[in-house]
Amino acid sequence: MLFIYTIDQVLNGTKTNSRRVVQPGEYPVFDESGNIIEVRKANGRLKWKVGKTYGAQPGRGQKAVARIRITGIRKEHVQDITPQDAYDEGIRLSIFTIVHDNWDVIEKLEQYRREFSQLWDSVHGPGAWEANPEVWCLSFELAKG
Repeated sequence: MLFIYTIDQVLNGTKTNSRRVVQPGEYPVFDESGNIIEVRKANGRLKWKVGKTYGAQPGRGQKAVARIRITGIRKEHVQDITPQDAYDEGIRLSIFTIVHDNWDVIEKLEQYRREFSQLWDSVHGPGAWEANPEVWCLSFELAKG
């Protein structure tokens, strides 16, 4: 099953994480504890900042329908996604089964990653998952008011 998320998932809280390919020249800014608190472009302009709100758009160039607040930023390769991360990205499996042994549990969890890899290729083009680019992992919440 290929599942494309919708803005509705952002609005109902079933999508709370998003990955964006790291662009040339982008760099993280860290706090004193070593956490990424913002991402800046090569020219120094701010791209994302923890605590700041951004418009949630149903598509590129479309009017924002809500605001989200960035709650965390990390950098990793797209294939480092965990099953929990895929779930936070909005991946929901259509078939839920009761599992009886560890192999079934591991297989079910890996299904989340496979679904996300298909979504990634559908958005970024064939082979994008295999290229394993570095990504910014943005955690967010729906901003109130």
